[in-house]
Amino acid sequence: QAGNSEIPPTLQVQSITPVKSDRHKVVLSDGAHIVTGFFASQLKDQIASDGIAQHSILTVTMWTVQKNPKTGEPFFMITKVADLVAHTEAIGSPVPLTHEKVASMTT
Repeated sequence: QAGNSEIPPTLQVQSITPVKSDRHKVVLSDGAHIVTGFFASQLKDQIASDGIAQHSILTVTMWTVQKNPKTGEPFFMITKVADLVAHTEAIGSPVPLTHEKVASMTT
C-alpha cells in the first residue's frame, strides 16, 4: 500500500535509531498517537545534512505500509520528507496506534 496525501501529515520524531548503514528506525507522533517506521535508504543523506533528530518536526510526503516478514506486524516505510523544523521537546502525550489501524492506512 502506498501513501501520498493531498494534505501530508506533519509529525514529530520521538526517536530515531540507525539499524543499518543506510536505514533508520523512527517513532513518529502527531501529538496524539505514535507509529513505528523506517526512513528508506534514499533519505540517508537528507537525514545527515538536515540534522533530523529526536523531537524534529517534519512533513511525511511519501510512504508505504509494509509488513514485518517475521512478525506480520505493519510498519511505515517513509520514502520522502519535507519541511524539517528543529524542536527541543515532545509535543503531547501520544499513545500507539493499533496494528489494525496502521494496516488500513493508505493515505
